[in-house]
Amino acid sequence: MSKFKLYFEISFSSIKNVSTVGISKEISFINFDTIL
Repeated sequence: MSKFKLYFEISFSSIKNVSTVGISKEISFINFDTIL
């Protein structure tokens, strides 16, 4: 559970850093599917 939370925080930080938020969200969801 903590690993999942840590990954979420990292991906959220990268989303804030990237200007194209929509693309970042899509990438994050793809990564979530891969991990799960």
